Amino acid sequence: ERILIEPCSTDARAMHVKVARAWYVVGILTLIYAISFVDRFILALLAEPVGRELQLGDGQMGILLGAGFAIVYALAGLPAAQLIDQRERRKIVTLGVSLWSAGTVISAFADGFAMLATCRASVALGEAVLTPAAISLIADLFPAHKRALPMSVYASMSGLMTIGSFVIGGATLGIATSLEAQIGLSPWRGTLLIVGFPGLLLA
Repeated sequence: ERILIEPCSTDARAMHVKVARAWYVVGILTLIYAISFVDRFILALLAEPVGRELQLGDGQMGILLGAGFAIVYALAGLPAAQLIDQRERRKIVTLGVSLWSAGTVISAFADGFAMLATCRASVALGEAVLTPAAISLIADLFPAHKRALPMSVYASMSGLMTIGSFVIGGATLGIATSLEAQIGLSPWRGTLLIVGFPGLLLA
């Protein structure tokens, strides 16, 4: 009787470990996805002080907030997806998160339009990697009849962080304002510095 029960118990434990690991990955990917929205939208929240300090015109700010990000993001999506199909996805996600987070951090030290536009392009390029890789990873971690829930958990960040990113950004701006004297950076620079670091840690 013990010979019959022990393999079943071992199989059950292995299954629990596999399911827990799969949901851990979903949790990490979802958290990274949430952070990506903060880094994507933070410049919109800071547009007025950034434009004033760097003496940027409305057209330049429009490029930074719109086409400068969207075009790179759209064009990078297809080659990024093909690369994900051919290479190790974990390393590609790590590289993408590191790239966009570093772009956000370096934006804090921008001295003009060209540098800020380059940083925004790096944010777009890095973020273009995440969702194709996340969908592919989730598809491998869960059987077809159990993929809807983890996919929905991941995708839910899109709706939540459209507003949530501005709430987090506003709170971070408040922190950066209170630390202005200690860190020696204007609030918008401090905000970019702070919001960029979580991605680097998670990468």
